Amino acid sequence: MTNTTNFKITTTSSHTFFCKDDQTVLEAALQQHCFVPNACTNGVCEVCYGDLLAGTVRLKSGQTVSAPPTQHNLLYCIATPLTDLTIGIKAFRGPGEFKLQTIACQIEQVTQLNEDVFQVALLAPAGKYPEFHAGQYLELLPEDGNSYPFTIACAPRGRTIELHIQVHQENQSAQYIIEQLQNRPSIRVKLPMGNCYLPIERHTLKKDVLLIAAGTGFAQMKSLIEALAEETDRPTLHLFWVGKQPADLYATELAQQWQEQGLIHYYPIVRDTNQGWDGYSGLIEDLIMERFQNLSQCSAFFCGSPNFVYGILDALTDDGLNQRDCYSDVFDYAPRT
Repeated sequence: MTNTTNFKITTTSSHTFFCKDDQTVLEAALQQHCFVPNACTNGVCEVCYGDLLAGTVRLKSGQTVSAPPTQHNLLYCIATPLTDLTIGIKAFRGPGEFKLQTIACQIEQVTQLNEDVFQVALLAPAGKYPEFHAGQYLELLPEDGNSYPFTIACAPRGRTIELHIQVHQENQSAQYIIEQLQNRPSIRVKLPMGNCYLPIERHTLKKDVLLIAAGTGFAQMKSLIEALAEETDRPTLHLFWVGKQPADLYATELAQQWQEQGLIHYYPIVRDTNQGWDGYSGLIEDLIMERFQNLSQCSAFFCGSPNFVYGILDALTDDGLNQRDCYSDVFDYAPRT
């Protein structure tokens, strides 16, 4: 029996997969549910070409090719790795990823939920269903030429997209966006974005899932809960939602309904006890550690500011939560150095 070697393939889009020394890079990528443009498998159509930035491959002809310097227009259907590789393939997508799309959506409704949070309902054009995973975000593209990211507050379902937008007086960008949404019939959106979404093939959720949100971070948790509610073998969901005052928990009635339906365990938390709040007002991490004796059996999604996310993450990992079971967009836009 011949022993095979697994080589690590890293793409310029920060994806990784593994390729045996007896298969082509294209074969390995497709086998691991990655998307690579391809047609033939013998180097004729020249669709799966890309750059080799580091490493050595053997081509079907027996020729070896090494980088650096970068080797351009290499056909990965006829290239077998001899070392770990760094490659660049146009339009490469990892498992479960959707292609970025820009679509013009009709602005159906803008509803004020509390003093400064607005619920926005967008409708994609007929025949152009928005593709995204629960937990991802989009960018609004108004006429000023800038892009404005917002978490999608619903599970993927038909043509509808829901957003929750907080508008503070000092936040001119948010004020501009809500004015656009209230006064125009449509707006362009770009989606999907974000790596904090329901694990698709890449990971398995633990039996208990902690959903930890501050303010409008609830939007991301709503998307996840709605998606998981459709699964018969779903994990146990625990929503920890914190606001400065009770009104900040602008959808607490919905969360309570989910709890009554058995979808979640709901833990509302209010920081300012001078607001007539008689519920929990302590630290989220203390509440979680009271409820769970073994955090190693939990997965966790976080949505909030970097200080909020990392502060709770540090406390929980010290108490047994494994960081590889944790998901947050903060890990991408504000990574620790």
